[in-house]
Amino acid sequence: MIVNETRTPGDYYQIRMDESRSVLDRAYARWHRVGWLRGGSFLVALGFLLCGLFQISGMFRPWFWMAGTTFVGFLAIAFFHEMMGDTIRVCRQRVQLYREAIARLDRKLKDVRVWPADPPLTVLDISRDLDLFGQHSLHVLLASVHTPEGIGNLAGWIGVPAAPTVVRERQIAARSLAGQLEWREEFELHVRGLAAARASAHDRNPSSKSVSSGLVQWCHSPNWLGGRQWVLWICRTAAIVVLVGSALSILGIVPFAIAGPIILGAIALNFFLSVFYSGPIHDQFNQVSSSHREVAVYSRLFEMIDQCQAAGGRLDDLRAQMFSSQDNVRQEIQQLGRLAGAASLRNSGIWFLPWMVVQFAFFYDIHVLVFLERWKSRHGKQAAGWFQALGEWETLAAIGRLAWDQPDWCWPEVVPSNGETDIVEATDLGHPLIAANKV
Repeated sequence: MIVNETRTPGDYYQIRMDESRSVLDRAYARWHRVGWLRGGSFLVALGFLLCGLFQISGMFRPWFWMAGTTFVGFLAIAFFHEMMGDTIRVCRQRVQLYREAIARLDRKLKDVRVWPADPPLTVLDISRDLDLFGQHSLHVLLASVHTPEGIGNLAGWIGVPAAPTVVRERQIAARSLAGQLEWREEFELHVRGLAAARASAHDRNPSSKSVSSGLVQWCHSPNWLGGRQWVLWICRTAAIVVLVGSALSILGIVPFAIAGPIILGAIALNFFLSVFYSGPIHDQFNQVSSSHREVAVYSRLFEMIDQCQAAGGRLDDLRAQMFSSQDNVRQEIQQLGRLAGAASLRNSGIWFLPWMVVQFAFFYDIHVLVFLERWKSRHGKQAAGWFQALGEWETLAAIGRLAWDQPDWCWPEVVPSNGETDIVEATDLGHPLIAANKV
């Protein structure tokens, strides 16, 4: 969107919020209609199935064919319905983004939702007196950051002084990002999606107070299978017995009277191991991805950074940190995303039943965990640096947003101290937490 230069940032945000609300209302209406169609197609498929079971009109196979065809249609409608739900979630986040942007402009910071940040120890005693942290604070004014790394990074920048050369590098980077309006909005929408997933994980485990994402913690953690290789080999052997025994029985090489008990025994073994070890394995999966699309969002964020036209200052160093190693961060995160999707089938309304069958017959989850831990062994150490760089980029984008919101504000010039006294010189100095029309 091309922004009319005569419009204020407040006008722009209001227009965009009204447009997003209109899109959201239409999406809700379509979603409800498709929801009725989804439920109706399932009931029709169930009706055909019951007709086949009771051989209504003396027919058997035609009813089952119609039930199967209708059920396939139900799955297609359900998949489309889930995608529409994702669209609605994005629209709601977009409306919330513009609503909070307006609240920041009006300094109604109580209407801005941010993840709490712990003040650095250097300013802990004075953070509230100086309005650095808290409900109505500089942190809330700036905090359009949502990843754990971005939240911790911004808190550190507010509370810990930086050398003049570092400040200038950050200013160059933030100025460059300030002009990337549409890019910043899309970037923040994606990280808001991550924040929603993190909030859901926090609701499931309120005692968790980690300052880093579960994914980063998982990258640093030891492999769960490291001391349990015997479980893996038992599951692999049992899976081979099930597959080979079934093939031999179907081909008529081995009578089912012989193959059947062996197959059932192998399935029972996998079922027992699945029941016993699924909890710890799912804890590993939840660290990798709080939702089935979380890693895919991270992949998109790295792709956006690679394609961003902003450059200069600290941005060049961050790009080198993320993309100059022998590991292709975008490809590796995409691969992790595919593995996280495979690990999240149990959370899918469409794939839950097939997952349950394969899980109990072959202990599906442990085989997915093997591939995840192979990825971690290859890339876990480098990944922590990738996410830290992502958090710093997000922080610079937040400062760039504030610069775009406040075009009349100046960029302070920071020079080395003379070693005796620190001097602050300013003209028309104002308080950043008081709106201009309130002064």
